Amino acid sequence: MRDNCTTARDLAMIDLLASSGMRVGELVTLNREDINFNERECVVIGKGNKERTIYFPDAVLDVLKTWFEFRQLNKNEIDAGFVFGRIDNKLRLYLDTALDPSSVSRIIEKLVTETENLDSRLTPHDLRRTFATRLISKNVDIVEVQKLMGHASVATTGNYVRKDEENLRKAAEKAEL
Repeated sequence: MRDNCTTARDLAMIDLLASSGMRVGELVTLNREDINFNERECVVIGKGNKERTIYFPDAVLDVLKTWFEFRQLNKNEIDAGFVFGRIDNKLRLYLDTALDPSSVSRIIEKLVTETENLDSRLTPHDLRRTFATRLISKNVDIVEVQKLMGHASVATTGNYVRKDEENLRKAAEKAEL
């Protein structure tokens, strides 16, 4: 799916969602001043207006920097500070208008349809779920996963554990003779 991204914006969105556990609603309200590039983190306002810190790896830092460099080259646009603003088909920026969750879903849907061997129903939340199940499969403590995901209850995070177990069962069934 990453290979089908035609803009630095889309690649940065996909990588940030998949590598941080960020909710799509948090992504679309992210502003430049919320990002600390030196610490590879950003502050988001999650469910219940709760503030939390999102951490991201060096690879995401690189694509975010690329996106910001592209924006810097196109200074002729109005820039209200949104990280992920609208872009038209000619890569003309509309940075005075932030993307909304449904726009992000449409972008992901388009990328998925262009990618072979991907479930056509992939959503932004699936990227969040993948982040959680990867942590769980690497034996990260469930309380740490809960905090990274911004869940109020560890029981909510437990749903991701069960989903991971279902995925393992399905994988094992594929190995049947």
